[in-house]
Amino acid sequence: SAVLEYFAGQDRLEHLRLLRLGVPDAFIEQGTREEQLALCGLDCEGLVQSAQSFLGARAHQMAK
Repeated sequence: SAVLEYFAGQDRLEHLRLLRLGVPDAFIEQGTREEQLALCGLDCEGLVQSAQSFLGARAHQMAK
């Protein structure tokens, strides 16, 4: 986490883009592990969607 925060805060590393995913600082309902991961967007479907959004935004920026 500290290394990730270091690189994210470096203005001289503009070419380095990071995507940070994790459990939000909020109450998460009880449930199975799979249900909790889905609620946080950390299940397979949520991770794929986050990656596609991140890479899609990057491709759009590179095209400019």
